[in-house]
Amino acid sequence: TFDDIQGPMHRGFDDNTPSDSVGDLPRWGGSISFDTGRTWHFDLDTAAPFDEVDFYSIAMHEVGHALGLGASWNQWLADPGLTLYSGQNAIDSWNDQVGGSVTTLELQGANPHWLDGRYTAPIFTPGEPNLVGTVGTAPGVWQDLLMEPIANFTGSLRRFELTNMDVAALVDVGWSVLAAAVALPGDANGDGVVDLLDFDVLAQNFGSSTGNGAVDGDFNGDGVVDLLDFDVLAQNFGATSPAAIPEPTSGAVMTGVALWLVRRRRAA
Repeated sequence: TFDDIQGPMHRGFDDNTPSDSVGDLPRWGGSISFDTGRTWHFDLDTAAPFDEVDFYSIAMHEVGHALGLGASWNQWLADPGLTLYSGQNAIDSWNDQVGGSVTTLELQGANPHWLDGRYTAPIFTPGEPNLVGTVGTAPGVWQDLLMEPIANFTGSLRRFELTNMDVAALVDVGWSVLAAAVALPGDANGDGVVDLLDFDVLAQNFGSSTGNGAVDGDFNGDGVVDLLDFDVLAQNFGATSPAAIPEPTSGAVMTGVALWLVRRRRAA
């Protein structure tokens, strides 16, 4: 193992001197254990029933910690209070997908995870995700980040997958990863096209603070679905990911917006 250049002792992290290497990622790998005080759901092909916990989701999360996503390792790029994350790849991933310009990301404080409920991101499709029980079956669909402190399962959401932002954080700590497609700002349903279907999502949730990010039309990630999110959608209307086919024109979306605003005023 020690002589094998492809082996786990050659993960590429700097061990420096013994005194400097305390907290570096262990070159031999890592270990994970799971408690028996809960009922695990092990079947990959079915969604976990309400009274069971999806083992796949929790195992993926813990593997993330073993690979360096957590404050036990020197590579975890956070301030001393573990409230702000400074890894540029994860920051760029968030800004790219919401059209933002933040310079740090929020963490859970002493609990070394992303701030619970703060961010959503597209599921990382190059990793061939297992979408059974997730937020949806369409490639690139948005979900809570895998590395949040709480797996917020619901009656219909029974599995969490790796997201683009989680993968970007792996790049920040030193890993090489498969390339992920950049999310389209304004693409609420993750179908690779910014169109009237995405406007429908924004309209249905307009004025709300849902906490589900772009999935509910909060395209700029400020926690509220409002006219600033419409600006993001309008600026990107008609944009597509590779292999996606645009449908409505920008004129169509403006007509739809005008009719929607008229209906809202009449209702008021």
